[in-house]
Amino acid sequence: MALGLGSVAYSGPQSGGGFQPSSIGGLLEYQQALGSWFSVAVQGGEFGGALSQAVVPNVSYMKLSTVGLAARLWFGALYVGVHQGPYFIATAQGDFTGEVSNRSNCQGFELGLEGAGNWYLSARTDSADQVQVPKGPTLNASAAHRLLGDR
Repeated sequence: MALGLGSVAYSGPQSGGGFQPSSIGGLLEYQQALGSWFSVAVQGGEFGGALSQAVVPNVSYMKLSTVGLAARLWFGALYVGVHQGPYFIATAQGDFTGEVSNRSNCQGFELGLEGAGNWYLSARTDSADQVQVPKGPTLNASAAHRLLGDR
C-alpha cells in the first residue's frame, strides 16, 4: 500500500496553452510483486482545488478523480513504470455545480527507488487530454506526484 501527495495543473482555452497549477490531492495504491523484477499496482486518487478564471471561466472549484493500473520493471532497488486509466471530473462548482463523470484517458511514467524494509519513494507524471468540463471548455491536465509507501 502507498499514499502520496501531488498536484494537477490545467491548460484551458483561456490560459493561452500554459498550464496553471490549481489542485492538490492524494493517491492510494496497492502493489503486488510478480517475481523479483516485475510488479503491478491498482491506483486511485482525487485532486481538488480552486480554479483560476484563466483556466475555466465561471467555475471556481473542481475535483478530478482517477483510477488505473501501473506496471513496473525492477532493476535491483530502482524501478521504472508506466500507468494508465481514466481521469474524470467528480465535482465542479460555479456556473455548473454538481457531480459529473466526463472521462478522459490518462497515462504517465514513473521512476522509483526501494529502500531497506521494502519502503519506496516514487515520482510520477500524468497527462490527460480532452477533459470536458460540463457546459464549459475542454481542458488538458498534467500532474506530478510523489509517493512514499511500503511494498
